[in-house]
Amino acid sequence: MNSLVSQRLGVGFIAAIAVASAIATLFWWNSFSEKHLRVVEPGRLIRGAWQTSEALRRIIVRERIKTIVTLTAINCDDPKYVTQAKVVAETGVNWILIPMRGSTATVEQMAQAADLLADTGRQPIFSNCVAGHHRS
Repeated sequence: MNSLVSQRLGVGFIAAIAVASAIATLFWWNSFSEKHLRVVEPGRLIRGAWQTSEALRRIIVRERIKTIVTLTAINCDDPKYVTQAKVVAETGVNWILIPMRGSTATVEQMAQAADLLADTGRQPIFSNCVAGHHRS
């Protein structure tokens, strides 16, 4: 009977370690992974979702980003905004917000975004929105 208890404790311990490892992996993946990132045209245009500060720094350095064009309406006190603003300030990247709501934009917003994306002096550009697959 004593060995059965030891066996169950051992299995429980291994299960606890497996669960803890899975949680740590998910945390690491969420903190460091680049979300919905695609290079549209190398050296000119990269698109994606809001990134964690670590992922955004990597993208800026690796892709030599000069400008970030954000295609979403967001409050200045939103944690995503605060995080991105901090990275932008630290890296010296130019950041332009075009406050689009949902998956639609006005003609003026579309024209502004198109002009920014076509401006070779601002490239490479990282265009982002919340999820990285509709507006961006």
